[in-house]
This record gives sequence, structure tokens and C-alpha cells, in this order.
Amino acid sequence: MNQLKYKITTYFSIAVISISAVVFLIIYVLFSNFREEEFQTKMKDRTMTTLKFLLEIEDIDHDLLQVIDKNTINNLYDEKILLFNSKKELIYQSIDDTKVELPDDVLNQLSPDHTFVETVQHDYDMIGLCVTYQGKHYYGIAKAYDKFGKRKLNYLKTILVISFFSITFIIIFLSYLLSSKISDKLTRITKEIVNLDFQNDKKVVVPNTHDEIQLLAERFNELLDKISQSIKFQKNFIHHVSHELKTPISVLVSNFELLDKETNVDTLKEKLSVQKTNTKQLAEIITSLLELSKAESGQKIGFELFRVDELIIEVLNSLHDAFPTHLVDLNFSENIDNENHLLVRGNKRLLAQVFYNLLKNAIQYSFLENASVFIETQFDVLKIEIYNDGEPLAEEERSLLFNHFFRGKNSYANKGSGLGLVLCKKILELHGAVINYEITETKKNKFSVSFQLK
Repeated sequence: MNQLKYKITTYFSIAVISISAVVFLIIYVLFSNFREEEFQTKMKDRTMTTLKFLLEIEDIDHDLLQVIDKNTINNLYDEKILLFNSKKELIYQSIDDTKVELPDDVLNQLSPDHTFVETVQHDYDMIGLCVTYQGKHYYGIAKAYDKFGKRKLNYLKTILVISFFSITFIIIFLSYLLSSKISDKLTRITKEIVNLDFQNDKKVVVPNTHDEIQLLAERFNELLDKISQSIKFQKNFIHHVSHELKTPISVLVSNFELLDKETNVDTLKEKLSVQKTNTKQLAEIITSLLELSKAESGQKIGFELFRVDELIIEVLNSLHDAFPTHLVDLNFSENIDNENHLLVRGNKRLLAQVFYNLLKNAIQYSFLENASVFIETQFDVLKIEIYNDGEPLAEEERSLLFNHFFRGKNSYANKGSGLGLVLCKKILELHGAVINYEITETKKNKFSVSFQLK
């Protein structure tokens, strides 16, 4: 997780520092251009003034004009001024030590149509201009070094460089603090995940931060729950299979033993027909287990719309062969006046397995060898309630009823693995349904399966 901290620090610092560098560079360039334009304007004004002195005051002494130039401008700008007549012949130059080669390239660019030229020669700024006076064209060229402007520019550069490195240090420091604050929570969660013992059903501590990190921890715990449930189901799949196949296989074996002793042809045909039905039921159970395994692996299973009462009747008919002497009553609530209230969307084969398990348990654990089914609707919920008068579960056992391998004290007289109800709950969860157990006021066991009506 330290890598994340360093990446956040690096990326954020590079971004902000780059922006700062661009801003400082723009400031420097703009000020440099402003200095150049301002200094060239001063040079242009000075050249125009000198030319006017020369042209308007005809009797002025050239030496006097040079003295005026020397005492007003040259000490400030290290300036050199050259003036030319209309034939571009030199008619005046200021007195100083600044060396200016005859700027033919600048002079050749000047004309009545092209009255201003600017350029840089070494560290000196140079301008050229064309002026029309009394119908004649005159040319002036000035060269000077802007020592005050460049001193200001250098000072600005120093300030910007110092500011840049200061801001760089501050940005890196703040970036590190910010990235630490962000990544520390993730680091803690990561350490918890690394040290997590998946066998003990431990979870990540959810921070009360009201942000994405809290959401991440919550979703991770939800994922852990699903993975844990899936792993447990995978581990116990063999037990599921053996539990669900035990009763139909026992019935098949028993019937085969009877067939082996049977001599009457008509009776033999009848029992073969029953055996065929039982074999189909066994195939249905195997297919249901495969469908459930497919759903557990994330594959889609086929859903269809069907009447739940018709499904229960089919299950009761299949149970009759295994429990021919037992009786199951099927009753409906008076508020069911429309067959649409009995429609459920789901996998018919899997839900048949659910009701087969619940009804088989209701029969097996009943004192009077009977059970009852009651179907009703409450608002948008379809409820199927299965009752029997067997021994109720102890209060401390009820919370464990849907756990793997749990068997209540009331089931010790019957063989089993304690996996049937786990399988039922798993199938119902795939359908968005809920299963509950409770004891009625008359001390009967009641299992309720609730479907949300669409």
C-alpha cells in the first residue's frame, strides 16, 4: 500500500508542479515582452526627438546636439543613434562608445511603406524608423542596452525560481500528507485482508467514514459472506446429493426386492409402472441438484411462470408412493379469488425439490402420520404454510435449524444428515423467497415459505 501512497504523491506533485512551472514561465515571458516593448517605445521617442531637433532647428550646432544626447540619454541606456537622409546617407550619430556596424539590413528594410523595424543584436535592442518631414523621408536607427529593464527581469526570474522551488517543496510535503491520509485507511483494510482467516468467518472492520472506503469495506464483507456460503455449499455438495438420493434409492431397492419375489404378471406390471415413476423422480432429483450447482457457479437457470398449488399437488402425488399410509391436507385461504395470486416465477424443478423435502419432513416427524398445507396471500406476498403435530424444536435449536449438519433432538429417531433444510433455503434464496420456522399456539410445527408476488 506504500506504493499507492508514493504514486498519489508523485502524480499529484508532478501535476501541480508542472502547472506552477507553466504559470511562472508565462509570467516571465509576458514581463519580458512588456520590457522589450516599453524600452523600444522609449528608444523610438528618443530617436524622434533627436531627429526633430536636427530638422526643425536648422542652426543648431551638431556638437551641442551630441552633448544634449550624452547628458540626457546615454548614461541611462548606453544608447547609439544614427540618422539618415532620404538617400540613406548618414547625417548624424550620437557620441558614445557603443559600437554599431552600419546596419544595412535594417536600413534596407525601412521605406515609406515599411516605417518601423525592431530586432535584437547581441544583448542590445535595435529599432529602425522612417519619418516624413516636409515631403522628405528621413531614417533613424537606435541601439541601446536596457540595463534597468533587464535588471528587473533578472530580479523577477530570481523571485520566480525561488518561489518555484519553495512551492515544489510545499506541494510535495502536502501531497505526502494527503496521500497518507487517503491510503492509511486502505492500508489498514489491506492488512486485515492479508491476515484474514477465511475459515473463521472473520470480516473486515468497516470504518465510519461515510465515503468510498467505507463502501468498499461493506461490499467486501458482503462478498466474503457470499464466498463463504458458496464454499460451504461446495464442500457439502456430496452430502446434499447423498441426502436427497437416499430416500428414492431406498424405495427403488425395496421395490426391486418385491419385484424379485412377485410371480403374478399383472401385479408385476403394476409395480414396474410404479418403479418407472420412482426412477423418473430420481432423475428429477439429480437434475435439480445439477441445476442448483449451476446456479451456485453463477450460471443462469431457467425460470418460468407456473401455479404453485399445482406444483404442490404433483409433489404430494410423488410422495404417496414413499408414504402410502400418510395423509396431507391441502387448503386455501378465502382471500384467494384469482388464479394470478397463485402464480410464481421460478425454476419449477428446484422448487419441487423444496416442497418435496418440506413435506417429507412434515410426514416423517409427525406423531399422527399426517400433515397439512395452507396457501394464502397477504398483501403482495404468497405464503405456503406446512404444519405437522410432531415434537417442536427447543428454543435454543431454532436459530440453528438452517445450518449445515444440524439435527434437532426430535430427529434422532430418524436417519438423516441435517442438510435438507439447508438445501431448501439455498434454493429459495435464489428465487428471492424466504423460509421461516415457528411453533403455533396449538404447539404445532409450522414452516412458512413466502414469495413476493410480481
